[in-house]
This record gives sequence, structure tokens and C-alpha cells, in this order.
Amino acid sequence: IYDQSHVEQIHFVYLDDRPNFQWNRFIVLDTDIFVSLLRNNHVLGSVSYNVSWGKQTEKKQSVLFSGDVGNSTETNSAPSLLRHMQHPHKNTGFIVTESTYGNRNRPKDPNFQERITLLEKEVIDCIFNKKGTLLIPAFSFHRTQELLFDLYYLLKYRWAGSNKFQGQPITVYHDSPLANKISGIYAKELASGKLIGKKFKTPNLNKEMGDILEVNDNQLQEIFKDIYTHRPLNIGGHQIQSLSPGETPTKPCIILSSSGMCDNGPVINHLLDLLNSPTNTVLMTGYLGKGSIGAQLMELSSLSEVEKDHTNIKFTEKHIKMPANEIFADIKMISGYSGHADQSGLVNYIFPEGGEPYTSMPTIFINHGNYEAKISLKTELENRSHDFEMISHGELNVIIPEIENEWFDLSSGKWSQNQPKNLTDKDSEYEKIIQNLTYQVSNLSEEVQRLSR
Repeated sequence: IYDQSHVEQIHFVYLDDRPNFQWNRFIVLDTDIFVSLLRNNHVLGSVSYNVSWGKQTEKKQSVLFSGDVGNSTETNSAPSLLRHMQHPHKNTGFIVTESTYGNRNRPKDPNFQERITLLEKEVIDCIFNKKGTLLIPAFSFHRTQELLFDLYYLLKYRWAGSNKFQGQPITVYHDSPLANKISGIYAKELASGKLIGKKFKTPNLNKEMGDILEVNDNQLQEIFKDIYTHRPLNIGGHQIQSLSPGETPTKPCIILSSSGMCDNGPVINHLLDLLNSPTNTVLMTGYLGKGSIGAQLMELSSLSEVEKDHTNIKFTEKHIKMPANEIFADIKMISGYSGHADQSGLVNYIFPEGGEPYTSMPTIFINHGNYEAKISLKTELENRSHDFEMISHGELNVIIPEIENEWFDLSSGKWSQNQPKNLTDKDSEYEKIIQNLTYQVSNLSEEVQRLSR
């Protein structure tokens, strides 16, 4: 019942553009409702959102929605670009948390320099030892921007002035129209900031980044503009550039392309072009959904030659099947790029070691994950809460919502099978009638405008 004209009438307010905005500080929306935003380190702009309500004379309550929780802490900024996450406020009454990796713990993630070393090893092996092409499938949002930065750092800071690779310059091709648009936003927002008191602060950027690159804030902004918006970028003979439609990459090279799970997008054409040669490497950098093309490729190494004779990789978008026994490229996975906290990270997000205790134990709803992940996370949260029970009032209540649950009354702390009092079946029926009438009036208005032209 709505179209683009309705969207254009919306007045968007960007909370972090307010002069007095600060992370984890409440913003007054009305006399008895407040919101605060907390960095959650997943991707640029992602936040945990805290809503608090209740008049000053009443008992105030609050609910925090975690969103996707990131993987960077104050002691390990492996996903290098973003500032570390913030934890729920001590007065939080309810928490809705994700559980994507609720039943898994990864090995210790590498720090930034360790991650660059892992990437460097794969580049050397493919480009210089095998004289092949290194294809890196990547999500357009955030993963591509991280990889572009890491490759820039590798070419400029690890190999600058080195005689080791002077005879063979490397070209990094970037092939993702969507990622190009997103990268422009990263260039603008990552190093942007404002004066808070007498200090210029960048609210999104990892504060260690300037030290890593040995530059000041202004120089840092120019570096991000170079990496994310200026193509081609020459780095001591090496280049980073966008791949134009129809352009054939000059091999050997590195190709960074979407999508990250290899199910669609320009990466499919590169896979079809590169998978049949042992000189090439496909380097995965993150989550691969079950059944995705990326997951199928990763599983090839576990198949016997007989099994490969009876296995095909289906490129549904292209209506092509590639026999597994015709795939000779190396298929690898590199660690250190996950944008999701694992089980211990999710537990530490809610109950940080050495963190401030809650005023009273919150009620936690576990959301967004498979059932096994939810059950496992529930157990770990309950175990960790025992360390806090002596200093926080009450006991922890962890809830995994079921399909039959309809409404949770935040005032009583109980599930209700009934709809809220202010919404009845009759109200719903009226709402449908109003929506239908609105739709008809809109169509009639458009027809009148068409006839009057």
C-alpha cells in the first residue's frame, strides 16, 4: 500500500549526528521513554539498542536488543577497522541476544599482525610459488572493506621497499558493484569524528589504527579515501583497482569478489574460470551456510576419488554443474575474519570478566540461532551467572521463546496467550479495512493524476 513517494516523506534522524550524542548515553525521546546505542562491533553502523521506559516516580525498566554481536574486544582487535564492543548497562532488565555461534568456540583468533601474516602466506604460495590467481570470495558489506585494507597494508607496509617481489608486481582486482557503493560510505564514516570537549574523537574507528599505520587522524582519513574510493591505487608498483565489466584480469593476480558464500554475484564467473587449474587458490574468509557453493567446495577435500566421480557442484544461477573430479584448484579457509562472537564471546558480552555487576539479574531471551546453539548458550550463561549471583540481586532467567508463545508481559514477567489489551480482534479487523481503503485511495489518486496529465 506504500510506494517510493511515501518513503521520501520520511524524515530520518541520525542519532549519532546530534551534537551531544555519546555511546551508551540515554537520549530522551519523550517524558518517559529513552534510548541508548552501544557499539557491538559487527559491521560499521551496527549497534545494540537499549530502550528504557517508566516515569521518574515509578520503577524504570529497560530492554536491550543485542543485534549481531561482533568479535573484537579491548584486548584483541582482530577485525581491525572497528572499535571494540560495549557491554549492556548494569541496570538492564531484559536482554534479547543472538546465538549464531552459541554452541561453538573458535580457536583463539589471531591479532591484526598475525592475521596479516596468515594472508601473506596464502598470497606468496599462490601468486609467487604457483604463479596462479588467488580468488577471495567476500561479503560486500564489511568483509570486503576489511580485506581491501589488509591487502593495502600487506602491499605497502610489509612489502614496501622489499627486493623480494620487485620483479613481479601484484594487481588486486576488486569485483563487486555493491561493495563499491558500501566502500564509499566506509571512506566517509570510518575516520569521521567530532570534537568532544577539546578532543577530536572518531566514534567508530579502532583507536589503535593510527598507531598501526603511524599516521595522524587527517592522514588516516586520506588513506581510507585512497583505499575505498580511488581506483586504481598504485602502491610501489603494485595496484588495487576495480574490475570493469567484460575486463579480463591479468594473471597472476588477486581477485576479491562477492558473494562470500559463492552462491551468486560476479564470483561465480571467476570460480568457473579458475577452479579447473591447480595453480589457482580459492580462499574462504568466513561463514559458509550449509549447502552453499562455498560449503560444497570446502567439503571436497574430505571426499575420496570415487566419491568425487559421483559429485557435482551446482551453479544454480548459471544452470551449470561442474564435476568434482574436474576441480583442481586449492580450496582453503583463513581465520581471523569472523564478524560474529563465538560462544565465549557471547557469554562475555553479557557477563564480562571483571565487569560491573547488574543491579539485578536480567531476564535473557535467546534469539536468532538454531535450537542446539540456543540450548548450549543458555547453559553457559547460567553457569557464568553463578559468579555474579553474590553481587547481583536475584537469579538469572534465560528464556528460549517457543512457537506457541505469543506475548511476554514485561511488567509481570510472564507469557500471555492473549493479545495486549490495546489490540483486539475487532481492532485488527478495522486495521485491515483501513489499510485496504488507503490502498484504494492511493490507486485512485494516481489514476486521477494520470488522467489530468
